[in-house]
Amino acid sequence: MSMVYTELKKSGANLFFLDHQKIFDSEIEYIYNKNDSIRCVVSVNGIALDLNEIRAAYIRPYDFRDYSPMEGKAIDDPMAIAASGFELQLMTWLDASDTVVVNRSHPAATNNSKPYQLSLISKAGFKVPQTYISNDKDLVQNFLTKNTDIIYKSISGVRSIVHKVTDMHLGFLEDVQWCPTLFQRMIDGVNYRAHVFDDQIFAVRIESDSLDYRYGRTSITIVQAV
Repeated sequence: MSMVYTELKKSGANLFFLDHQKIFDSEIEYIYNKNDSIRCVVSVNGIALDLNEIRAAYIRPYDFRDYSPMEGKAIDDPMAIAASGFELQLMTWLDASDTVVVNRSHPAATNNSKPYQLSLISKAGFKVPQTYISNDKDLVQNFLTKNTDIIYKSISGVRSIVHKVTDMHLGFLEDVQWCPTLFQRMIDGVNYRAHVFDDQIFAVRIESDSLDYRYGRTSITIVQAV
């Protein structure tokens, strides 16, 4: 998000950055006009933004429950209820808007379930590495015994750091009973990541000293999509 913001500033774009960590100080208001039109205004620390004037939006929300103001507070705390209401109304407005919105909630929902996401990838014709999901220690042990070079990760949209299964991890297999885990055959080689926007493909080559390139010394190079 920081990189996108920096590049937009360099290009001279007229932009407004709504810091998700400011959600507890944010308000949203609907204004109904006499001509039956509706305006939606977002206010953050005295700065107002009319969403009707937005031509494009890039959405990247996080879980506000992880922010320090929520530490020690219940999910039904008034602060949490207000933040949840703000987020719901903002996302609903953007979903119904005619503006260009990157990461609308409906198409982005597949990111919340890796099993479902993998099924869609397979249906689209892509090859999916051998995958096993379970919260049964014995079944996982059997899978790992029959297969080598296996990585593990979460099955939800909650970010986890991808690791290769080692002898050390075998001593913690009991923990899968509390959290169904995705195990998958590791594929050696260079990572490529492609984003499709309308009929355009933007691809990058990713090289890293870490299995999970998000957490290592990583270089990303633009490549020509074919």
